[in-house]
Amino acid sequence: MTSIDAMQYGPLGEAVERALPHTEADPVGVYAAALTLFSSALNGHIRTGKARPVGVWTVLAGRTADGNKGYALSTARAAVGPSISGFLSARTYSGITSGPSLVDLLHGLEVATRGTEGGVDGRALLVEQEWPTVLRRSATCPTFGPHLRTAWDGQRIANRAKGKDGKDNEQIVARPLLGLHAHITPGEFAAYIKVRDALGGSYNRYLFISVESDVVLPESHVPEITESRDLTDAYTWATSRPRRIVFDREASERFDAFRVEHRAKVRAMPDHIGAFVARASEQVQRVATVLSASARRSFIDVECLEAAMAFIEYAGASVEKLVTDASATKATSVVPKTLPELIRGVIQRNGGEATGKLMTRGLMHRATADEIKEAVASMSDVEMVRGQSASGLGNRPTVYRFVSRDERQEGNEPVTEPPSTSPPLRVVRVAPDRPSAGSTTQARVPKPHAARQASTNPLRALL
Repeated sequence: MTSIDAMQYGPLGEAVERALPHTEADPVGVYAAALTLFSSALNGHIRTGKARPVGVWTVLAGRTADGNKGYALSTARAAVGPSISGFLSARTYSGITSGPSLVDLLHGLEVATRGTEGGVDGRALLVEQEWPTVLRRSATCPTFGPHLRTAWDGQRIANRAKGKDGKDNEQIVARPLLGLHAHITPGEFAAYIKVRDALGGSYNRYLFISVESDVVLPESHVPEITESRDLTDAYTWATSRPRRIVFDREASERFDAFRVEHRAKVRAMPDHIGAFVARASEQVQRVATVLSASARRSFIDVECLEAAMAFIEYAGASVEKLVTDASATKATSVVPKTLPELIRGVIQRNGGEATGKLMTRGLMHRATADEIKEAVASMSDVEMVRGQSASGLGNRPTVYRFVSRDERQEGNEPVTEPPSTSPPLRVVRVAPDRPSAGSTTQARVPKPHAARQASTNPLRALL
């Protein structure tokens, strides 16, 4: 991959370089975090030549053991924070997991700054060091992903919410100014970053940066990261009035050539990888704009452009490896289940036992009745018995069930009775007609037969 030296440019690169001897974090990880922090502070004040936002969204991807992602972020804060006038302490947020909450945050910032001396200020920075949690929670919100993509583009986002008067009020953010920095492990990337979402454009706004570090500083080391006066002056220059930063002639020609080369490269890539790097051209322009602003220059020269291209090249190589490794992980983790495992699954889903028909359907007809019986005969925890038919007539169905622990210890053999050819006898009990306890109703006395009753008919003796 490209080295950190090829990416560094201007006071921002110098500030990161001075901080590296005082951190155990990956140098490119520190640089990526610094780009996000500084670009988020410049958002709204500095725009690209096409009036696009300059927010650079980065995601550090590294293992928990040696990624030092949090260390990279804290180092970047120490290097950049003092130069951007309290922006980080005032405008850093986390835990936004829905479209309405995102709109509400940005709209609230704009409303709170209306009428102030500096004017409306809707800048915000989302820092998600537990990004998988956000991905999991936001998956249930249909507007979160689209709102994020639109916010990166700097286009209008809106949401309807009930006001204090109970009426529906529309919250509108005409030009979102959002920065984002997140952390994830390669394993979480494989679990939460879905190819279908990438193909829909959800992840080509992010720059994924693979990080790892073997640096170990002495326990007694005291970090000495001081404010960069050049970076402070650059922030003052950038925010003094709105500015657009454009390519100079030579850089413009080089950028056009890059766009052609990149387009051909993406066409040659598999779709599931190309989807992550489809916006590399605009990402190069944003990074170059931020680096040029750190040098207080309104024009992007070739040296600045080359530094931006080196960083984007590193990000492209990082995400290609992440996607490739994720695909390999998913392929090796899917192990076909054996027939006994499938049988146990069907029995478990049916509450502990399943008839032959349920078993065949549960296995989706992947095994015949004879194959199922043969497999069950070799299983110590499952047995085949004869159940009771619904009507009590005809053949009794085959039932597969788990063998209890006691039965296994006793060594009971499965019941394999032949089917009965005649209907089973049933004993039907007729409850006697007895009074209920405590009842005062007299029991009914059966009437004697008519022939035994004394007759009161006087003519009966003549018969």
